[in-house]
Amino acid sequence: SNYSLVGPAIGSGAYGSVYKGINKTTGDTVALKRTKIENFTDGIPSTTLREISILSELSHPNIVSLKDVITTDTHIWFVQEYCNMDLSKLL
Repeated sequence: SNYSLVGPAIGSGAYGSVYKGINKTTGDTVALKRTKIENFTDGIPSTTLREISILSELSHPNIVSLKDVITTDTHIWFVQEYCNMDLSKLL
């Protein structure tokens, strides 16, 4: 992969975990969202395909951009713009 993890998970939710990462070619900091595929023989879940489709079409200053999608035998990784802020403090 063109990306490497930097430290432990920085967040987690119902569908996976998010890690801080580095693009090894450019040196850019990225967010790497790992989504587990429970039964890969059935293909990529429709909810995940929908998320990829929507994020790839969006371009807005208030929405993190999707830079890449990487699939392995057990996970799908969303490579996204890294935002260095704690969103819970905005609530």
